[in-house]
Amino acid sequence: MTWVRPDGKVFARSPEDDGDYAECREDDVERWLAAGWSVQRREDEYAVPTVAPAPHPFLDLEAADLERLRLLDDELRQDVPGTAGWGWTHEDFVAETYSSPSVYVVTPGYDGICRVWLREPTPHLGFVGVRRSERGRGLGRSLVAAALGETNALGFSEVTTEIDVENAASQALFRGFGARRIGGFVELARPG
Repeated sequence: MTWVRPDGKVFARSPEDDGDYAECREDDVERWLAAGWSVQRREDEYAVPTVAPAPHPFLDLEAADLERLRLLDDELRQDVPGTAGWGWTHEDFVAETYSSPSVYVVTPGYDGICRVWLREPTPHLGFVGVRRSERGRGLGRSLVAAALGETNALGFSEVTTEIDVENAASQALFRGFGARRIGGFVELARPG
């Protein structure tokens, strides 16, 4: 069984499946390696405490223009390790965006976004990104704080997220919110 991401990568769900890529928890990587797969990249998984909600100047999903949001999401993912070439169709973006309840904060100028899926038992901060031209001004931190505040207001005390092991800036950002490492994921590629 496989699934195709918006960047065109075909991911296998087990070592025996077709597909050129896979993702597994770090404690399962030996099984994949024994089947001939190789490590492509690694992510650390963190638990991040939510924060007390505070007023913020951002748009929520209901106020956002979905097409501008989709284009921003595509643009920002080009800088995310492992997702170069990402490109949502309008239909797939809408389906994914509304597939589960979420906290979604967007800058009014569509320069940055942060999304938390409200999954049980622990919500998952699945994406945060800021346009290159707007980085280094604290916007990413403000977006994360707003999303964590809204998640806290909904009664959740923490979220999980993954950060590429080579992304020092994101690691520092989340450690600033009290994140603690709780595991990790490994992206694998089928040799060939």
